[in-house]
Amino acid sequence: MMAEKKPLVSILLLNMNGKKLTEDCINSIQRNTSYPNYEIALIDNGSTDGSAAMLKEMKAKGIIKTLVLNKANLGYSAGVNQGFKESRGKYVFHLDNDTLVEKKWLEKAVEAAENFQGKVGAVGSLIVGKKDFGKGLQGTEIIRERPAVCGAAMMYSKEALEKVGLLDAELWSPIYGEEQDWCYRARNAGFAVIESNASRVYHIGGQDTTKSIKAIARYELLETNRLKAMLYNLSIPDMARHIPGLGLIFVNSAREGMWQHLLKAYWNNIADWRNVLRERKKRKARLL
Repeated sequence: MMAEKKPLVSILLLNMNGKKLTEDCINSIQRNTSYPNYEIALIDNGSTDGSAAMLKEMKAKGIIKTLVLNKANLGYSAGVNQGFKESRGKYVFHLDNDTLVEKKWLEKAVEAAENFQGKVGAVGSLIVGKKDFGKGLQGTEIIRERPAVCGAAMMYSKEALEKVGLLDAELWSPIYGEEQDWCYRARNAGFAVIESNASRVYHIGGQDTTKSIKAIARYELLETNRLKAMLYNLSIPDMARHIPGLGLIFVNSAREGMWQHLLKAYWNNIADWRNVLRERKKRKARLL
């Protein structure tokens, strides 16, 4: 009997002047992916560091299936959305280009999506630190639902993308909050968002888009958009369930001397209350 063919997964990478990072990421994918049915789609956002020549060579060798070379930087969300449109797979696994993958990372993500009892909108990998990378899963394999998962290593189902829509490229500029917002929208549309601790990815972090933003401004933007995604999408009971987590963030910000910037992030959303109410209404209307 012929073995059932595994669903096609499009691995989506976005590059902007990250030649070495992207090369290392693709090498990691090739080295550690035994899943039999995947392709790589790469969107380059106007790189000027020689990335284009390297990527064209990879395309010629068949390493990259789909390559789009933008003449300018379209931004993070717009670039990822472009990749979603170009991808052919049942699943689209978006990896930040500053990631490295462990063995079975893709198999375990697909298994989680295919075997979960319910419609899966997204599967998040477990993000591991450098000291734990390459060690593999040491305990029990766990698949659990999450309000949102880390966008640095997140597999979207094409069905959910078609129903929920793409990332919101207008409201989350230049970065942060877009995947969290999408996860909330997917859950509100009836899809599960899950995480598999057996799909393990090391995220270097702070590269490409974020390295051009100073640390304090980056922190304020991250926390502003984290809360904004909640306010745009969550019900009052769901917001209440996040209070302990928000409290922990405040404690950590005080420990790191960043509490004033966290309060500034909260104030940014309070001052923007009209847009908050408008977006909540729009998102609710889309579900009807």
